[in-house]
Amino acid sequence: MADKLEKLEDFREDLITCGHCMGCNVFNWWTLDKWVDCCPSGKKFGFISYFAVGRVELGRALLEEEIEPQDIEVLKKIAYACPTCGACILQCKEFKEMDNIAIIEALRAKMVELGYGPMPEHTKFAQAVDTVNNPYGEPHEKRFDWLPEGTNLDKDAEIGYFVGCTSAYREQELAKATVKLLNKANINFQLIGSDEYCCGSPLLRTGIRDKAIELAKHNVETIKKKGIKKVIFSCAGCYRTFKEDYPKIVGDLGFEVIHVTQFFEQMLKEGLLKLKKPINKIITYHDPCHMGRHIHLTKKKIGVFDAPRNLLKAIPGIELKEMVRIRENAWCCGAGGGVKAAFKDLALTTAIDRIEEALSTGAEILVSACPFCRRNLMDAINAKNASIDFKDIVELLEESID
Repeated sequence: MADKLEKLEDFREDLITCGHCMGCNVFNWWTLDKWVDCCPSGKKFGFISYFAVGRVELGRALLEEEIEPQDIEVLKKIAYACPTCGACILQCKEFKEMDNIAIIEALRAKMVELGYGPMPEHTKFAQAVDTVNNPYGEPHEKRFDWLPEGTNLDKDAEIGYFVGCTSAYREQELAKATVKLLNKANINFQLIGSDEYCCGSPLLRTGIRDKAIELAKHNVETIKKKGIKKVIFSCAGCYRTFKEDYPKIVGDLGFEVIHVTQFFEQMLKEGLLKLKKPINKIITYHDPCHMGRHIHLTKKKIGVFDAPRNLLKAIPGIELKEMVRIRENAWCCGAGGGVKAAFKDLALTTAIDRIEEALSTGAEILVSACPFCRRNLMDAINAKNASIDFKDIVELLEESID
């Protein structure tokens, strides 16, 4: 196991000194004009144990060996019924700067180490990753069946597109739009190809670290062998995993990691991306947690908040209307942290909350920049039969480009 992936023991001081102030229950009350929920799990289940403070206390009890065997099943649900969106960090950072994402992931890794976790659904997708290199259990040889005929690829290009499992097998329209956009913008690029494996994010988020470490080493070595200097991602989860987790596992990657919205913002500034076809729609934008808070908060970095908005504003005809909870204050889509696999009702109700917030803006299209957000928010739109469409930002750019 990699030395630099944080262990629960690394957070002993935080776990013991947490003041249980409950400030992590509501969103950023000193900058918003009203009290609003920030924790999907706490809102859904109601008990203090399902907020961040409860999981911090669970971590402390686990380290202090206060857990009774008969309590494991209940405590396992508490540990895993959380999309690890990181909204709780925003509140805590004004006082203690506890990295609750890292704490919860370390808690889950400890539970796996002790044989208490993960959830059965997580074991199932871990087995799928182990056998066919993706959590959906799809044949590995079909990973690029979506690739449009005639796509222009350059096997010597220094730019590589890492597609990710969700785009490759479930949200293929996003992958298609990305390669079409790259071709229309005359960007020389290559795919990682048959040696692209799952990035490992589903495993890292649920505490299944050993296999995730194997995947990280494999993917990095594959990319280096191809001579790729810059890797672009249309999946927020893959982007976060390469940017934040891989350096802890393998050290310096040897190539640049950039989300597709950041990449095309650069192209826009350099005059290489020309958005001319109008899209006369009112839209609202959902910030994915993995490219927002997961990068932004206690890590002294800035999440990818401006790039997607700058691109949207550059599309003729677009009118952007923001929701109340945006940027670092954004409400989670509900799909992350293994929740969509193991707690489908929590994932759906969280997404429905976000759809209702989007509808309140009067927007015709809800836009985001992550296939997993797309998948869960589309489920909520369909469940509500809501009068709003969903598009990934790449699809709008591909539609508008000259």
